[in-house]
Amino acid sequence: MQQRGAPNVPVPENWQTGLAIVAHPDDLEYGGAAAIAKWTAQGKRITYVMVSRGEAGIDGMHPSEVGPLRSQEEINAARVVGVNTVEFLDHTDGVIEYGLPLRRDMSRMIRKYRPDVVITINHHLQFFSGHLNMADHRWVGLAVFDAARDAGNRWIFPELLDEGLEPWNEVRFVAVFGATVPTHAVDVSEHWETGLASLREHKVYLENLGDVGNSPFEFLTAHAREAGAGFGCRYAAYAELVLINEAYLQTGQPCFPGDAVRFTRFTQKGATDMAGFSEQLRAEAEPIWTAIFRHPFLREIKEGTLPLETFQYYLGQDYHYLEGFGRAVAMTLAKAPDAELLQDLAHRVMTPVERPLHHQLIEAAGLTMETVEGATRSPTNTAYVNHMLVTAAMYGLGPTAAALLPCPWTYHLLKDEVGQSEHPLYGQWTRFYVEGFLQSSVDAWTGFVDEMAERVGDQEREAMRYAFMASSRYEYMFW
Repeated sequence: MQQRGAPNVPVPENWQTGLAIVAHPDDLEYGGAAAIAKWTAQGKRITYVMVSRGEAGIDGMHPSEVGPLRSQEEINAARVVGVNTVEFLDHTDGVIEYGLPLRRDMSRMIRKYRPDVVITINHHLQFFSGHLNMADHRWVGLAVFDAARDAGNRWIFPELLDEGLEPWNEVRFVAVFGATVPTHAVDVSEHWETGLASLREHKVYLENLGDVGNSPFEFLTAHAREAGAGFGCRYAAYAELVLINEAYLQTGQPCFPGDAVRFTRFTQKGATDMAGFSEQLRAEAEPIWTAIFRHPFLREIKEGTLPLETFQYYLGQDYHYLEGFGRAVAMTLAKAPDAELLQDLAHRVMTPVERPLHHQLIEAAGLTMETVEGATRSPTNTAYVNHMLVTAAMYGLGPTAAALLPCPWTYHLLKDEVGQSEHPLYGQWTRFYVEGFLQSSVDAWTGFVDEMAERVGDQEREAMRYAFMASSRYEYMFW
């Protein structure tokens, strides 16, 4: 069954120049090239920057041979999608380091080409599937964001002025293709085959991958088709947009729904006033939560028009999701540094058990527990659970609690945003939330998030913000 809840906001296209910065030759060809082909066909000027030459990418060939070969394959691939300039920064493949030299090299390129938009690929710890993203991608992505800001400050890397490169503070946003939590999409229906053709230019590289080298065309096309189904077209490419130049908001040009809320997030309260931190997070997430409550799934639940098989699919996914949520709660308890906090935390996080509701609905929907327990988790479900578990494993109590909060909070608000359905089956589901069974859970989680925000510093609060926003996006995508 088609997964619901895909991003439905198009990537803005009211710009003229772009700079694509990635770690290796072939990175852009895995999903982003079709969008670039579309944009160059519109007359946009896009330049490629490869941080390395991909010299460590073929196990059976020496890097001294691979580097020039893969560089030429990338130049050939770029030409297919209308890109005529490819720069190479010559950092060492496989061990690219985040730091000032990398930021300086990227800033040099941004000042040189003066783009409206910067393009890169997934910089998160994990891919959407939950698999680990390689270090080169993560460090390059992080440096791209910083360099986009660095390039506009004449006092950061002032030596670039000696090269005749004036500051450039006009980068509007970074578009991250293949993102773990996409926010936007590009209709690439007319350019999908061109994107695949650019990937085929990496002939020697793909041949040396063996069977793996033959598979990307199939899985990339399947993902693009699935994305297109959610976006209302044949093929689409997902992207996460990160706003760089906040002055862009004052131009009146469309970029993000709810930008004024999202990018002025904590300016209404002092940094030391952490009372109501959860409400600040809620305000920043307003565009996403509004989209959640307007989702066709919920509208059709209320109207009683939702297809039964769609609800059956949802029940199976939610059943498995709650298992992952419970594991993340258990990891939260394990982080308590002392018995007193453990007791307090255990009292707070004991949420109403939804399993009895599931059993009731599963039977009423004509399913069996064997069918539900044997259901395969969707990519969104897997990614959402992995996000919570990774946050719980790698971060402190504050970010973990913030990652868990959007689930009970958004469901609790269904009582006001959706209300009671008169449908005999869907009414059982809405009644649970309309009657306020999650009230105590939401009070506990918001209270704990507020307490943790008072105890931690700015860096930890930023991690809490990121965890909350990521979970909010997953909530939207889950339907």
